[in-house]
Amino acid sequence: MPPRLSLLLVALLALVPARGRAAAPTRIYILPVGKVAREEIRTIDRALSAFFPIETKLLPAIELPRSAYYRPRNRYRADKLLDHVESLKLPEDGRTILAVTAAPISITKGKIYDWGIIGYVAIGGQICAYSTYYVKRGVADPERARERIGKIAVHEFAHNLGLRHCKQRGCLMEDAQGTPLTFDRVYDFCPRCRAQLEKAGWKVPATLAIPWKKPPSGAGPSDAYLKKLRRLWK
Repeated sequence: MPPRLSLLLVALLALVPARGRAAAPTRIYILPVGKVAREEIRTIDRALSAFFPIETKLLPAIELPRSAYYRPRNRYRADKLLDHVESLKLPEDGRTILAVTAAPISITKGKIYDWGIIGYVAIGGQICAYSTYYVKRGVADPERARERIGKIAVHEFAHNLGLRHCKQRGCLMEDAQGTPLTFDRVYDFCPRCRAQLEKAGWKVPATLAIPWKKPPSGAGPSDAYLKKLRRLWK
């Protein structure tokens, strides 16, 4: 079984077992959980369609499950959210069910019981939970928030296809190291990650209309800042 990974603010963290359903890789189903802005759904759809030769379809929205609600922090537990999504009768032809919510989600990380995250995915699996809450928080520029939402959706789906984090600065699979700022400097898959996708049967076109601007040199956090974040986690 593929391991689940959690994304702390954007950086993927702890591994736990996944229970994705076996299904033919024909569609990505986007499942809104709770109230999700239409523009955010369109942004995710455009980003996935630009990079992957796969059909995306929108499922009817569902309510946030009460079983996942963690009252002390007013957040939803990502593992229980995925359990709820997996329990639903979903289309059998879905390669991935991308459950999108605007509500904050969390997991347990080490000694910290409730740790806010952005995504909870399965390496090689078929279910993914993705919250746009932390992506948008504190962002004055709506276009920057939209770009982050699209980039992270591509990043998450690539994890479902088997890709892990990449050390190449600017690659869409770069480890965000705990801050959504990292996605302000990423742009496209690096040649190595493209080769891994092609080996897995998912060839990304050599030329494609990437739905966001190429970041200027020096955009996003410095490597020194990310190194500092890594020390804080230990």
